[in-house]
Amino acid sequence: PVKITTRAVPAPLGVKASSVKTTSVTLSWSPVTGAQDYRVVVTPKAGRVLQPIGGPATWERKIVGLEAGQDYEFAVVAIQDKEESLPSKTLKVTTGRDVDVAYPWIFVDEHFTF
Repeated sequence: PVKITTRAVPAPLGVKASSVKTTSVTLSWSPVTGAQDYRVVVTPKAGRVLQPIGGPATWERKIVGLEAGQDYEFAVVAIQDKEESLPSKTLKVTTGRDVDVAYPWIFVDEHFTF
């Protein structure tokens, strides 16, 4: 006999990144009917999975504590009654590079340009 296992809720769709900074990124996705919460799985390029980030049942999370100029993969899991969906499609994001700016102006032909 074949045993078929179904998930309580489907995987989140439409995961996208906005506000990509040097040490943070904001993720959003389409809500899943019946989901009571979501968990974001963050995987650096090196392959180590960071602590999953949960919270209230909203469809957006700001992920902080990332490293500048690094590649990350994000997946979102929907949660209903302690059961998890399959992960969403993986989203790849590179955080911004940390740039020191000593002078916010440029000196051109003996004139200062701000």
